[in-house]
Amino acid sequence: MIDYNPLFKPFSMPPNVMKAILAHPFYPSEKSIELGIFNSHRFAFYFWAKWSIEKKDKVVPDLVTFDWHQDLAYPGDTEKEWLGKLDLDNLFEVSFYAWAKLYPHNDNHIVSAAYLNLIGDIYVVCKQAHYGKIDDGVKEFKDIHGRVHRIRKFENHETLIKHVVTQNIEQIYFDIDLDYFTIENSTSNDKQHFTYVKDKDIKAIFNLDSPLMQWVTKRVEGMTIALEPEHTGSINKSMVVASLGNNENKTSFFDNLKEQEINRDFEISQEKLKEARTEIRELDSILTKCFQYRNKLATLKTELSDAEIEFNHVKAEQPIDLNVRAILDKKFYRKWNFTKVLKLKDLLSAIDAKNKLSIILKLQLIFQYGIFDLSSISRYREELHVYVNHKFYELYIAKIKNEILNVEDWLSANNEEAKLKRFIAISKEIFNGVLFEKYSALDKVAFNVRDYRNQFYDFTKHYPVILSSTLSLHTSIPKGYLFDYVFIDESSQVDIIKAAVCFSCCRNVVVVGDSMQLTHIVDKQAKEVAEQTYLECDVPSAYNYVEQNILNSLKNLYENAVKSVLLKEHYRCHPTIIGFCNKKYYNNNLVIMTSADNHPFRIIETNISGGRPNYNQRQIDETDLYIRENYSEDYTKIGVVAPYRKHADMLQKQLPNGAEADTIHKYQGREKEVIIFNTVSTKIVPFIDNPNLINVAISRAVKEFIVVKPTSMELPHVRFSYHWRWCPGTAIGHSAIRYCRWN
Repeated sequence: MIDYNPLFKPFSMPPNVMKAILAHPFYPSEKSIELGIFNSHRFAFYFWAKWSIEKKDKVVPDLVTFDWHQDLAYPGDTEKEWLGKLDLDNLFEVSFYAWAKLYPHNDNHIVSAAYLNLIGDIYVVCKQAHYGKIDDGVKEFKDIHGRVHRIRKFENHETLIKHVVTQNIEQIYFDIDLDYFTIENSTSNDKQHFTYVKDKDIKAIFNLDSPLMQWVTKRVEGMTIALEPEHTGSINKSMVVASLGNNENKTSFFDNLKEQEINRDFEISQEKLKEARTEIRELDSILTKCFQYRNKLATLKTELSDAEIEFNHVKAEQPIDLNVRAILDKKFYRKWNFTKVLKLKDLLSAIDAKNKLSIILKLQLIFQYGIFDLSSISRYREELHVYVNHKFYELYIAKIKNEILNVEDWLSANNEEAKLKRFIAISKEIFNGVLFEKYSALDKVAFNVRDYRNQFYDFTKHYPVILSSTLSLHTSIPKGYLFDYVFIDESSQVDIIKAAVCFSCCRNVVVVGDSMQLTHIVDKQAKEVAEQTYLECDVPSAYNYVEQNILNSLKNLYENAVKSVLLKEHYRCHPTIIGFCNKKYYNNNLVIMTSADNHPFRIIETNISGGRPNYNQRQIDETDLYIRENYSEDYTKIGVVAPYRKHADMLQKQLPNGAEADTIHKYQGREKEVIIFNTVSTKIVPFIDNPNLINVAISRAVKEFIVVKPTSMELPHVRFSYHWRWCPGTAIGHSAIRYCRWN
C-alpha cells in the first residue's frame, strides 16, 4: 500500500504515542510486557498488530477492554479491502493505516483488528448510559480467514469477571480508555461538562488484589491505554487552558486544579530547537505544495464521480446498439478528445436534415474529424447524436482518470505521507520545548475561584487560553480586562447581543461559523419586542436581532472589507452526501477529502401517509422496523432527525436502545454514521423547506443518509445534468430527495 522508506524508520509509530517495557505483573522474573499509551484509541490497532508479529507462540489473545463507548463499528467493504492489502510486517505502513485510514472517531479499530485475527474474542465493559441498557448477548462475525470471533458486552466489571472465570481463556490484551472513568462527558451531555468516578472506586476495581486484576495479570500479554482528551475533559484540563464560564464550570475547574508540572522530557536545547525550526520551515514549503496537489486530487475525484453517475444515466436513457457503435467507430479517422467531441455536437446540431451539407461543413467533417463517408451522416443521424454523447463522456472520464494518476504519482514520488508524519513529530517537539521554557520560568501561584480575578495577570500567564460560553465570558474576567483575541465558534447560532458582550472583552475577534447552518432561536416574547423596536427606531437591517446572527450581521455590515477565509476541505461525510450540500449551498467551493465506494442514499416510501400536523405514526413505525432489521449489531450509530419536536419525542420512545431521535436543530454540531430523515408531512411545507435546515440534516450523516417519505409526496420531474444545481426546481426538500434518487 505504501512505499516504505528506511529513512523514516524512527517515526514508525503513530503520532503522540508512548511505549514502555514493564516486568510482567504475575511472572516478573520470566517475561515482560509492553505498555502502549496514546491520545486516540484507534492507535491500539498498531500495538495489536505489532505484538502479533512479535509473538512466538502464535496464540491469538482475546481482548478485554474498558471504555465509556462501545467502539464496535464494523469495517465496511472498502475498509475490508484496505485491511486485506495491509502489510502487517511493515510497521510504518501499519502505523500510517492506524493514523490515516482508521475512522478518526475511534470506533472501528477493535473489529478491524479482529477481522485480521490480531485479536480473538472481544469482551467490552462499556457505559453509554444515556443509550439505555447494554445488550450483554453474544454477537459473532467471521474474520478474513473465515474464523469466528465473538463479541460480548458488559455493564460493569462484576458481570465481566463472573463470566470470564467460566471461560477457558489463555491470553488477553488488556485495554483501557480513560473516558471509562467519566460519569458525564461530551458524549453524554453535549455540553463539555465532565464529572468523574471517585479515585477510591477506581482503585477498588484495578487494585492488583481485586478478583478482576488477579484474573487479568495471569493472562495479560500486552496493555494499551487511550487518554482520549476530548472525552475525558483533558483538553479542558490542559495546563494552558482554563475552562471557566458559568459558576458551575468555574467551581469545577478550581476544585480540580492541580499544581502545574512540566514534563522534563519536553526540554530541548537551543541548538536542537533551531535545527527543528529550520527543518519545519523546509517541510512546510514542501507540504504546502503537497496539500495543493492533494486538494487537486480530491477535486478531480469529485468530478470523476459526477461524470460517471451522469454517464450511467445517459447510457440508461440513450442506449446505443453495439453493432451501430462498431460501424460508427470505423467512420472517424482522426484522434478524438472531449473538447473536439463538444465541437462536433455543435456541428451536428447545425445540420438541417432537409438540406444538403454545405461545402464548408463537408470540409470540416473530413479534415477535422476524418469522416469521409458523408452519407453516414444522413443514414445514422439519430444514432450519431447518441454516439457522440457517449463518446464525450468516455473521453472526458478517461481524461480525468489520467490526471488523477499523474497527481497520485507526484504525491507518491514526493513521499507526502512520510513528510507529513515527520512534520507532526517535529511540530510537537517544538511546541513541547516552548512550553517547557515558558512554564519552567513561571513562579508557582495558588489560584482559587474567589480571588483569581484579583491576580488575573498572573492567572493568564499560567492559563493563556480561557474557555467560556458567550453569555458568561464577562463574568469570568475582571472588569475592564481585554483579551488579545476572542474566538466565537458556531457563530451562526450566536445572536448579536451576546456577541456584543464578547466584543467588549477583546481587542480582536475571530468569528467562525457557517451561514448555511441553522441560526439562533428567538422566543416569542423577545421576538415581539425586537420587531417593535426595529420598526420604531428605524434600526438598520444588519442590526436586526431576530433576522441576523453575528456572522451574517458582520457580513452585511462590512461585506468584503473584513478578511474572510473559507475552510474548504471537508473530512467528515461520504463524498456523495456532502456532494449535495456542496452543489446546492456552497457553489461547489468545498474540497471533498473523503472517499467511499458504497451507495449512501436510500428512500423508504410509506403507502399510508399516517400524517398528523406535527407527527406521523406510519413513518415512526417504518423507521423503527428498518433500524431493527438493518443495524442490530450497533444501534448507537443511528440518528433520526425530524423537523417537529412531538414526532422526535415519539420516535425516541419507540426506537431500540441506542438509536437517537431529535429535532434537526438539536443535531447541529453533531454527527452519526447513519442519519434517517423523517419528512413527517406529506408535502414539503415552507417550515421544513428551509435551506439551512436541510443542509444541517443531510450533513450530519457520515456514511448513509436515508429519507422516509410518503409515496403520495409529489416530486416534480426535473431533468438533471452535470450542472444540475442550476436546473429549475421547486422546493429545497424536493431537490434533496431527487438528488438521493439521481445518485
